[in-house]
Amino acid sequence: IIYLIVNLALGYESSFLPVGICAELLAGYSEEVEEGMSSQDCAEAKQYGSHPRFDLACYMKALDGAATLVKLVGDDKADVRVAAIYALGWFPDQAELSAPALRAALQGDSSLEVATALISLGLMAQNSKCIELSEFRAFLHNGAAPLVRFAAAVALSSEAISLDVMDLLMQGLANEIEPGSPEQLRINDGNLAGLAGIILSQSAPGSRAIILPALCEALQDANASTCLDVTSALLQLVMVKDGAILELPVSARQLSADQHMTLLVIAQHGGWEVDGATFANFSMLVQSFGLPASRQALLDYLAGNERN
Repeated sequence: IIYLIVNLALGYESSFLPVGICAELLAGYSEEVEEGMSSQDCAEAKQYGSHPRFDLACYMKALDGAATLVKLVGDDKADVRVAAIYALGWFPDQAELSAPALRAALQGDSSLEVATALISLGLMAQNSKCIELSEFRAFLHNGAAPLVRFAAAVALSSEAISLDVMDLLMQGLANEIEPGSPEQLRINDGNLAGLAGIILSQSAPGSRAIILPALCEALQDANASTCLDVTSALLQLVMVKDGAILELPVSARQLSADQHMTLLVIAQHGGWEVDGATFANFSMLVQSFGLPASRQALLDYLAGNERN
């Protein structure tokens, strides 16, 4: 039920990673989207329940009841505790009430609970003034469990990324954080490689020479669903500049070496199909960056066939 409440409040949590969300930001985003809609679009959105005001109303309703989750951080059942800890990170407007409970969870014996609390506090810290990122640095030390160290790196990633944080994020990208462990972070549906890729592409552009090959390698090992985040991270690095998507040149010969390498890896190893059928979500993602929407079309372009 707790996870359902979060889903109703957020929709797709990946839309708000890695920076989190708060009521003020969501209200501003909803207003911006509504201003860009035509009257016909608004009418249709209201008819089908997809109007941005509805999204904001769902979040605000969940926020109103978020305080009741605080007591569940100390519940007798471990799965309830983890769910409550995870959920509270998405409601930083309640941070003054919930942060003490999450800090207390950091002292527990469960690696999953500690890691989840670090993630939630990290999300809160980006949208609340009552949490300091310096609180989490001690959890980077080798004495902590790998899952906890990775979570601490995620929590600290909104500041200038240090070498130790970079190293842990790269481990997450390579799926080296307790592979096969029954304990799985809920954040980003447990896709730690995708989460690490998103953070690295947005927060460490100065380390592109290291990150880009690592992302390309991660894509080769990803499955159809987990490859979405890695592909998005790759395209953010090579097809976006100053917040705007670059126009794809008519000829692939005009691509930079990094662009050509990245697009070739996406063409060869991307999640274009699932069980022999086209994976529409992947095609739509690639197309949203101005690229050909099929594997063969992208391969043809890279082989030298100019775009029409």
